[in-house]
Amino acid sequence: MERLFSDPQDINIKYKADQFKKLENTVGKYLDMVEFTFLLALFGYKNHSCVPLDTVEGDTEHTFSRVSYNKNSIEYDAYFGLFTILTNQDKSYDDVINHLAFLKTSHTSYKYSQLPNVQTYYGYVLGGIQPLFDLCNNYDMKDSVELFDSIYEYLEEIADFSEIYKQPHEVI
Repeated sequence: MERLFSDPQDINIKYKADQFKKLENTVGKYLDMVEFTFLLALFGYKNHSCVPLDTVEGDTEHTFSRVSYNKNSIEYDAYFGLFTILTNQDKSYDDVINHLAFLKTSHTSYKYSQLPNVQTYYGYVLGGIQPLFDLCNNYDMKDSVELFDSIYEYLEEIADFSEIYKQPHEVI
């Protein structure tokens, strides 16, 4: 019997992978990959920056492992849904909830990396690399207390999402 869907797959990016690696070695060493990508997605969303997954900027590559998704699918699926809902508030509730936010490969012929909700989430993850990198460069990246204090202060600014989602979010 032929399978209608594909399993989750690795997602390879060539966008600011060097900066991603530096962030992963500083900020990311205190967080698991789910929390780290969520933090990056928040920074991307805050800065209205959703970068297409096939964007190339730099010579190196990073792989988001399917193993991380398989181990943490509940958290990832919730985050995929959250960012898809926030980004598509101009569409009908039914369309967003039933056809975009929680779409899985088992319900469609899309490959995992082509699912709109996966592309939205990882687009914001990529969009968050530069803003988080810039913020970290303003502080001693070796001082975890100072670093996380600055991240906390930055994120406090977006605690009221009501103002953020009223502004258009464009895909670069």
